Amino acid sequence: MPGVLPALLRLLQEQQPARVRIAAARALECLAPHNQDSLAGQPGALAVLTQCLAAAEAAVRSSAAATLQRLVWLHAANAAELALRTAAAVAGLAALLRDKESAKAREHAAAALGNLCCRDEGIKAAVGRQAGVLTGLVQQLGDRHAPVR
Repeated sequence: MPGVLPALLRLLQEQQPARVRIAAARALECLAPHNQDSLAGQPGALAVLTQCLAAAEAAVRSSAAATLQRLVWLHAANAAELALRTAAAVAGLAALLRDKESAKAREHAAAALGNLCCRDEGIKAAVGRQAGVLTGLVQQLGDRHAPVR
């Protein structure tokens, strides 16, 4: 459906009620598995999702991390764009590893970082150099929630 992805991204950027932002973030999360390239190709999409990693709503943070996780899985171009040209994304995912409010957010952040590193040595090195990534991942090994570990 033309226009859906840009509209959902706009809803995440605009001052919207929490329920609208949560619904938009969850919709993008659901659309991402079969629309990786279309979503990643939307102007500003990675920047919007990166900003959502620090959203006030835990569900938005979690869905943003899950969407990024899906955008980079087996998509080298998306991974390179996110890790090498959207530096704030890796920092946001590293910060999300310490999210005390949402185990799902921690789980998706760890998975997104793992997906970033699974194919390219340059990306793996760039992610590993980002402050907080390695220590954050190591700390997740002791998380009380099994999916986070």
